[in-house]
Amino acid sequence: MTDSISNVLDAFDSFSTDDVRSIQRLQSAMESESVVLATSLNERIALGKEQRGRTNLGLWNRLESVWQLAASRLCGRERTGTESNNGTGSGSGGGGEDANLGFLLALARFTRNLVAQVSHNQLQAYRCEPQIRQCVHYLTSWIMLQRQDVLPLTRMLVQTLSNMITGNPELCTSLWTVYMADAEDSNILLRLLAMDDVKTLVACLVLMLNTTTAKNEPNRVLFVESRAGQRVAIKLLTKMESLFDAPGDSPGANTYDIGYQFLRQLFDQGLGVTLYNSLEHEDPVMPHQRTLLKLLDGYLQALSTSLSIHPAYAVSMPSLYTSLVFKTHGSIKASLSAPPDPHLPALSEALVLSAQCCQAMLLRESESGDRPTYQAMERETMNGTGCIELTIETLRDLNTFLPRIEMGKAIPILQSKRRPVQEPTEADPSEFPYLKRDLIRVLGTLAYRNRAVQDRIRQCGGVQVVMGHCVIDERNPYLREHAVFTLRNLLEQNVENQGVVREMKPLRGFDADGILRDIAES
Repeated sequence: MTDSISNVLDAFDSFSTDDVRSIQRLQSAMESESVVLATSLNERIALGKEQRGRTNLGLWNRLESVWQLAASRLCGRERTGTESNNGTGSGSGGGGEDANLGFLLALARFTRNLVAQVSHNQLQAYRCEPQIRQCVHYLTSWIMLQRQDVLPLTRMLVQTLSNMITGNPELCTSLWTVYMADAEDSNILLRLLAMDDVKTLVACLVLMLNTTTAKNEPNRVLFVESRAGQRVAIKLLTKMESLFDAPGDSPGANTYDIGYQFLRQLFDQGLGVTLYNSLEHEDPVMPHQRTLLKLLDGYLQALSTSLSIHPAYAVSMPSLYTSLVFKTHGSIKASLSAPPDPHLPALSEALVLSAQCCQAMLLRESESGDRPTYQAMERETMNGTGCIELTIETLRDLNTFLPRIEMGKAIPILQSKRRPVQEPTEADPSEFPYLKRDLIRVLGTLAYRNRAVQDRIRQCGGVQVVMGHCVIDERNPYLREHAVFTLRNLLEQNVENQGVVREMKPLRGFDADGILRDIAES
């Protein structure tokens, strides 16, 4: 037994709440031993196995007893009314509230360093988790959050919880099950994620990351399916949206990166769309759902071709796209005869993101014999209308809702005799960037060397709709190029579609400057 171990055990043995000197001695011993424990694995192992004690309680029983006392004193359950109000309470035997906080900080640091990477110590110390959680809950109350001096203690307590379970799947599951069962505001994850202190946020996210990493796949499913997990996800996504533009080397950017690592674990397990659906609200699309789609889109776009996309997305993403295009189309139709639907911009953004996700998956499958995303998008329907047909109808009504701009002038879209011309309702075009372009891209990718899709697009008048987008539109840069490519895919080895193009008598043509004008003028 080393002198430092002997010293700290003696301090635990002689600890008494009625003796200020014994309290100070234990605090000093823990502070000194914490320095040794931080750098010596052997010291942590030796101290964790030491059961000596004149009271026969051993280290771990003593540690639990001290945690119970410290948590009780911090939360004021053993203070008198005067002590709680004026901050002059005796705390753990005396010295005031500041002494209480200092003692607790030493206790948290000692426990944090003692349990690091030693499974036996983690298991023994885990009995103190309720008291540590109680302390975090108190320190994240509104009153305590007004005090900057408690932030280091809050971070230390969260780091203690993290070290207590890291690398121990059984303890990870135990802790996560408890936290995911509390969907109320008492959940410390919710309280920590609501804080503005970046360092505390990092400590919280590391705890979440370590609890769900490696062999803890069931914990991720529980996070997505539980009400508590869904509330935590909303807090996390809201926080990440606020940190999105943080400079690359700033603490905020580091916080964002750790949050993304946590979410990436869910994405890797195929839970991205499942989480999106679990966050449904009475509004069609919530801000945190759009943030989630942005992250999922970036994940799919950046995924190396050597890594496979989880097969769950081949089913869930086409289903989500179909649902969003259905809702967007309904919102556009309603906006043609009434003031614009206030939910339409959010729906449009979500539809663009889901279209980009589908596009990334379709392109990965384009040269593959196994094409589950293609097959799913061909099968998907909503209220009896197929995904492909819904996309065509949405593009058709978008032309009325958002007339294209040619050299600063709005150009009305010619309608067939079967569809009366409606005056477009005023809307802010800046709220619908890339919508036409990405819907056209999806159609073009689906139609590539796919006779069934080519025929379906022709049968619902889609060839004409695509041709109508082969023009300059200042609101949609490169829309014409994507439309031309899609038209090429529709006509390839399809005589019927080629015949539709031949039958259409062009009323307008491109002049030498590439501007579409009436044929009589050119």
